[in-house]
Formats: sequence, C-alpha cells, structure tokens
Amino acid sequence: MKLVTCGAAALMILVSTLAAAQTAPAGAPKPVDPARAAAEKTLIANEHAINEAVSKGDKAALLALVAPEGLAANSNGFIPARLFVEAIPQIKITKWEIANPQVIWIDPASAIVTYTFVGEGTFQGKPLPPKAISSTVWTKKNGKWLAMFHQETAAGQ
Repeated sequence: MKLVTCGAAALMILVSTLAAAQTAPAGAPKPVDPARAAAEKTLIANEHAINEAVSKGDKAALLALVAPEGLAANSNGFIPARLFVEAIPQIKITKWEIANPQVIWIDPASAIVTYTFVGEGTFQGKPLPPKAISSTVWTKKNGKWLAMFHQETAAGQ
C-alpha cells in the first residue's frame, strides 16, 4: 500500500511539474482571443470610417456609427452628436491619418480606441490643429459597435 501511495505522490509531482513548465512565463504575451482581435479590427476600421465620413461631409455615414445620445469634447466644450453632425458642412478636411491606434477594453461590449489624429483642414475657416490626441468610447448595442463619446486634444508640436 505504501508503494502505491508513494507512486501516486510521485505521479502527481511529475504532472504538476510538467504543467508548470508549460505555462507561459511572467511577462510573456497572452494568447490572442480571435473574437477580441476581430472586434479590435472592427473598432479601428470604424474610427477610419468616421474620419472618412467627416472628411467627405457624409452625414449619413457618420450617423450610422454614432449613438444618437453620443457626445464629443474638444477645446470648445461638449458637443452632442446631433449638433456635431449639423456642423459637418463647416469642416473641411484635406488630409488625415490615424496614427498608432490602440484598443483598451472596458468589458466585452465596451472599449476605448486611442490614437493620434494627424491631418490638415479647417473648421469655420480656421485651421485645425495638425495633431490631436484622440479617444473614442465604443459600446456594442444590438450587435453593432457605436461611438458614445469622442474627445480630441490638440497635441504639442
């Protein structure tokens, strides 16, 4: 009986040692969840689509990606989404890009996309800052990602 108990203990130690050897070391990258990776790709594509809609003056495309109760913030204050959409004809974007986009997860249905907006254009005839630190809070409603809040802060040169 002692032999069986010692053999079982030795087997348990061997199994735990092998299991520990196969776990990722501290600091190693976590395995990528394919669903989360796909959602991140969609969110970043949505950011591009919103910027494209604004640069083309496409109100319908913008409204398709923004929650009706959405809000934006910039150096002028808080702007309800409906007012921002009404101001689109006054925005003239001639060149733009999204640099270094990152997705920060809040929960499975909410995320923040951060990036640096780099571009050229005007609002009401006044030049826009060439660089802005930007973030958008996205939430998934009825299976669709919608922008709930967007902020831009002019970046130092």
